[in-house]
Amino acid sequence: SPAAIQSIKVNQDPYSAEFPRPGRGRIEVVTKAGTDAYHGSFDFTFRDAALNARDPFAPTTPPEQRRIYEGVLGGPVLDRTRNSFLFTVERREEDLQAIVYAASPTGLINEIVPRPDRSTEISASLNHQQGRSNTLFVRVTSEVNNNRNSGVGGTTLAEAGTNDHGDEEQVIVGARTILTPRVLSEFRWLGGREISSTASVNPGRHLVVLDAFADGGAQADQSTSEYHFNLTENLTYVHGRHLLKGARYTRCCARGKTGCSGSSSSICRIRIRLRTAVPP
Repeated sequence: SPAAIQSIKVNQDPYSAEFPRPGRGRIEVVTKAGTDAYHGSFDFTFRDAALNARDPFAPTTPPEQRRIYEGVLGGPVLDRTRNSFLFTVERREEDLQAIVYAASPTGLINEIVPRPDRSTEISASLNHQQGRSNTLFVRVTSEVNNNRNSGVGGTTLAEAGTNDHGDEEQVIVGARTILTPRVLSEFRWLGGREISSTASVNPGRHLVVLDAFADGGAQADQSTSEYHFNLTENLTYVHGRHLLKGARYTRCCARGKTGCSGSSSSICRIRIRLRTAVPP
């Protein structure tokens, strides 16, 4: 949820030790931590199509609407000085409309097809300060998306659309330890799953007449799943103006896919990188 974001930074270093692959322009998002006092906020965003101009291909103004609910709550748990929590939730409801303008054998088809989109994101984290040198945390996140009548619009009729579903959960456990005044150790374990499915609205055959209409079934039924875990260990050493950072990255995953072609795979890799930097 945007309400849980503390800072956003663009990492321009292509060989950062924290990441398994070279790259530029990485966006690093830091979330808020719990505090020793209770705090929270709630935001509501609303948009309606009452003031929108009519689409030239639509018979009437589509009754579109968007509603976004965002909330965050954080504070101490049990011991106010060592334990804290943060809970965030975001719900998006978009009542979108697809404009169909197609030429069929029976004549012109001009209609408005509802294309609702729903998504829910929930995140909860617990932080524990163990002495002055150790910080432990655990975070659980969940994201669910549902879209109806995807792909409908233009010359594609409602019968050729699909209904999509996405489900992703993650559990993150981490520790940050100051070993010495010059050495910092960071550990993070991430386990999660990703499940997605696409179902055709019509199970029949797909029929396409170029630049006229697309009807029948979308023939896009498929489902995919992935179970994975990442293990990251970072070690940072600072001496004067010099910084030395090493990282070990391990990722294992199992993927499965059903539909037009079924397949499964698993990947495990370990990468170690060291870099030095002299701040300006």
